[in-house]
Amino acid sequence: MKKCVLAANTSWYLYNMQSFLIKSLVKEGYRVVVVCPLDRYTLKLIAIGCIHENLPLNRKGKNPLDDLASTWSMYKIYKRLKPDIVLNFTPKLNIYSTIAAKLNDAFVINNITGLGTIFTKQSLSSWIARLLFRCTQPLANFLLFQNKEDRQFFLNAKYVKAEKALRIPGSGIDLERFKAKPIPQGETIRFLLVARMLRQKGVMEYVRAARRLKRKYPNVECSLLGYSDNGNPTSITADRLDKWGTFEGVRYLGGVDDVIPVIESHHCVVLPSFYREGVPRSLLEAAALARPIITTNSVGCRDVMDDEVNGFQCQPKSVDSLFAAMEKIYLSPRYRLIEMGLASRHLVEAKFDVSRVVGTYLQILKSVGRR
Repeated sequence: MKKCVLAANTSWYLYNMQSFLIKSLVKEGYRVVVVCPLDRYTLKLIAIGCIHENLPLNRKGKNPLDDLASTWSMYKIYKRLKPDIVLNFTPKLNIYSTIAAKLNDAFVINNITGLGTIFTKQSLSSWIARLLFRCTQPLANFLLFQNKEDRQFFLNAKYVKAEKALRIPGSGIDLERFKAKPIPQGETIRFLLVARMLRQKGVMEYVRAARRLKRKYPNVECSLLGYSDNGNPTSITADRLDKWGTFEGVRYLGGVDDVIPVIESHHCVVLPSFYREGVPRSLLEAAALARPIITTNSVGCRDVMDDEVNGFQCQPKSVDSLFAAMEKIYLSPRYRLIEMGLASRHLVEAKFDVSRVVGTYLQILKSVGRR
């Protein structure tokens, strides 16, 4: 039985983003081990057939001694487990787990799920991270990218050779779990932003556009759904998010494990991100549930958008452009919202079915022999 490790910076990530892949690997006969810090999702991972190995990791820390200690911990885990394959997710694991895995002669596949701020921010820590990517990514057997722009960026920067750089359709979406849902009845139109509460996700622009829209059209409701990340300096605090509900008329719903009933109760999902996304999960989920979407012409976001077909595109960092797109949704008759929602559903059926993503992984893994 081949042993396959999935390594990430949280159990939350692996459970919420890679459960379908894990279940498929177990079904195919792989012994699946998840290497990640312990959190409240760890038991859920074990319940779907994984073995868990705890990884001490400060996912936001910049202390090189901490990262060296985490790399040493991974090396010892891999030396004991002797994995055939290691799948790495999230930036730190793409760097440090690659080193630990290759020292143990494992076949390594790294997943580039968006470039975030590492490759756009000009700071010493970002420069060091880019240097580490340049040194470690050629060691991997394959790099998987969620959009063509990120793949081309890595090719241009000579982080990877073309034959090792494959594109997959995002993390995929389970179309059996996320089924098309009817657009809500009634005169009140409800907008929802689903994301981590980071400034780069366009949260501030959304709140300002929502406030303007609500002043003009009283029967509008605008909400925010997602976790505030206290470990991220660009995150908006939960206290501030709660206050917006009182002073700005924008409800903060917090984070939830199951987004389906929340999205189902809204007419349109908005993501005005100017972040280097892979393919945003929230847009895939909204589209699968047959909702019109509003998003920017930014890397990753544009992959889920057919402007004026399944929603409306807006310009990054532009409150005016976002307000105009939200107003178009508000003024659209219900049958038009239904048409756009169905177009969203058809788009994800054609391009983002999770079975296509898993098929790519299995095709690669079946070619791996114990060397």
